[in-house]
Amino acid sequence: MKPGITVRRIIVVLVGFVGAVSLVAVGANNQTITTSFSSQSGAINAIYVAFEDLIGPGVVNVGTLSGCTLVPPPSLANCSPAGGSGTVNDPYQCSPTTLVFAGCSGGQPFIVLAGTVNLNTHVHTVTAVAPVVTAQSVPLSPWVPLASVAGVLLVILLRRRDATRG
Repeated sequence: MKPGITVRRIIVVLVGFVGAVSLVAVGANNQTITTSFSSQSGAINAIYVAFEDLIGPGVVNVGTLSGCTLVPPPSLANCSPAGGSGTVNDPYQCSPTTLVFAGCSGGQPFIVLAGTVNLNTHVHTVTAVAPVVTAQSVPLSPWVPLASVAGVLLVILLRRRDATRG
């Protein structure tokens, strides 16, 4: 099991519980609560939680979304850390005021009926990846092999010269 999934599930359950309790408390029956999830790789380990309200009629995608990227790219600059140390096992937990996603697809459409208010909780997980170091070849000019050959010939000549003296 991925470490971020446990934290994500706890957040979603808490948000769902708070939303359900508040709906029961005010006696509202024209409100719905949905959740959606997405993930991406980046420079930090963080979990972003965003809330979006939709007053029907409308459609919101729920469930697991794919291809989502956070705009601007995820960093602590657009995050108010609410906990976590930034490691894979203990990611930063962020509650930014606004999250903008690009490229999201998938999930299941959830129809919000006219006169209904829907609160969608979106959990976006960012997992840090090590930078890829590419090996670069060192260009050898034509002088490097020629200098090597010259050095070998010089060693051979010096040994012959010493052999003829002794």
